[in-house]
Amino acid sequence: MASAKRSTFPSESELWKRPAISSTHRPPPSSGGGPLLPDVDPPPRPRPVLQAVSFALVFAFAALQLFPASHFRHPADSSRSWMPFVSDSNPALLTNTKDPLEVQNANVQKHDAEIERINVVTWTECLNLRVLAVLANSTISTSRLREHVYFSYFVPKDVKLAYYKLKVLFPDSNLDVFGQNEVKEKLRSMAPEWKFIYELTPFLIPSTKPSLRKFIFLSPDMIIQGSIEELFGLDLGPYAIAAAEDCSRRLGDYVDIAILNAIRRTAAKTWISEKPYDKDACMPDPNLLLIDAAKLDKSFLDSVLWWNQVLNLEHERNTQNNIVIAVALYGKYLKLPGAWKVADSAKVSSETKIFTYDGPMRSCSLRKNHHEESGSSNIWRRYLDSKAHVILAN
Repeated sequence: MASAKRSTFPSESELWKRPAISSTHRPPPSSGGGPLLPDVDPPPRPRPVLQAVSFALVFAFAALQLFPASHFRHPADSSRSWMPFVSDSNPALLTNTKDPLEVQNANVQKHDAEIERINVVTWTECLNLRVLAVLANSTISTSRLREHVYFSYFVPKDVKLAYYKLKVLFPDSNLDVFGQNEVKEKLRSMAPEWKFIYELTPFLIPSTKPSLRKFIFLSPDMIIQGSIEELFGLDLGPYAIAAAEDCSRRLGDYVDIAILNAIRRTAAKTWISEKPYDKDACMPDPNLLLIDAAKLDKSFLDSVLWWNQVLNLEHERNTQNNIVIAVALYGKYLKLPGAWKVADSAKVSSETKIFTYDGPMRSCSLRKNHHEESGSSNIWRRYLDSKAHVILAN
């Protein structure tokens, strides 16, 4: 009885053992009576080609780590923009590498520096150094890039005297004074019959001074109140010339529009306007031009001479504001913003960027917009001190 209890109720010290089960699971026999399949299929064997491709990709990505980085993000840059590394083979320069943010700020300044030269060109028939000094001083006074402003003055005589006097007043300025003989000889060889040299000088100067690739051509009797680099930096697009417009003068006031349109329909010349000529079109102001000589049509001067011969307006010309130039420029120039329209010195406002000189002038000028001395505003005196008056007196 005691033994029966021990077999039925084992003590806590004894282990209860389950019946042993075979560790090998035997699948049911196949219905076809074929061989028995193993419990786990063998792993698939990869194809040799795919194996080779995978190894090649691994080595390729590993090789990329050997190349130097081309861009980076500076931790102090809030915009987290990518900036390229500047590679230089000179170790001395690498040791002086600046902070990337300073380099980024320097790029803005470099954009201004890429302007290179802001060329300001003028042609004067009467040597009046006061006028030239006021033009120079007013221009650099309103410029933030005055070290990039280069003046080229074409004077009829006393080139050295004019240069030395102006350099005394503006010793740090970039100023050159040239004679006019070379440009005049160029015109005589092209058009001996042409009388008024001034109106063609903006288009002849680039052929005598190749360094003047892009320049602002100004009448000498102007005072600049706007930023000259703003004017110089205007995008001309497909045009070679930009000019302010004078809508107080209309094309139809000087030439018969019917004749112009008849010529347009019959003459086969590339410089004739594709659009009909409009009698109400405003006239370009020759006192302020922005010229890109690289874009200037090589046949432009030929077109001027051709129009001069065809229109035959010689008997109507009593000023240098030649209608022939306006016809040749029709539809071929960019209109400057209204703020750059030449204003009268008596109507100057805070928005005016250029206006006429209101000081003493010589009477030898033949131009229509010639100004005698005006005592109403005397703005010109702001740009000449007592020392300048003594130097430029004679």
